[in-house]
Amino acid sequence: MMRIVKTSVSCLAVVAGLAAMSLVAGGTAEAAKSCRATMQPVCGVKPDGPQTYNNSCLATADGARVEHLGPCMPLQCLYPTVALLMGGEPMCGRDPLNHQMMTYSNNCAAEYARATWLHQGACKVKR
Repeated sequence: MMRIVKTSVSCLAVVAGLAAMSLVAGGTAEAAKSCRATMQPVCGVKPDGPQTYNNSCLATADGARVEHLGPCMPLQCLYPTVALLMGGEPMCGRDPLNHQMMTYSNNCAAEYARATWLHQGACKVKR
C-alpha cells in the first residue's frame, strides 16, 4: 500500500512540473506575440553575443538584456577608439563591472563596454 502511495505522489509531482513548465512557456509565447507590433529596434545581449531585436519587449521575452536603443553595431564597436569616435547622442547605462550609472558618449561606446541601457541622454546625478 505504501508503495502505491509513493508512486502516486511521484506521478503527481511530475504532472504538476510539466503543467508549470507549459504555463511558463505559453506565457512567454503570449508575451512575444503581444509585443510584435511595436517597431523600435534595440540591441539586446545574451551570452552568445549581441542581437538586434525589433523592440525591447521582444528582447526581454527572449531573455536578452537591452544594451541600447537602435540596432547592434558589433563590427563598428569592436575597438574602443572607433566606439569613442562614432557620432551620436550620449546615453546613460549601468556599468557591468561596478554596476554604477555611467554616461557613455554614444551607443557604440556603451555596446563596447557591455553596459545595460537605462535611458537616452546623460545620467542624472542624485543629490
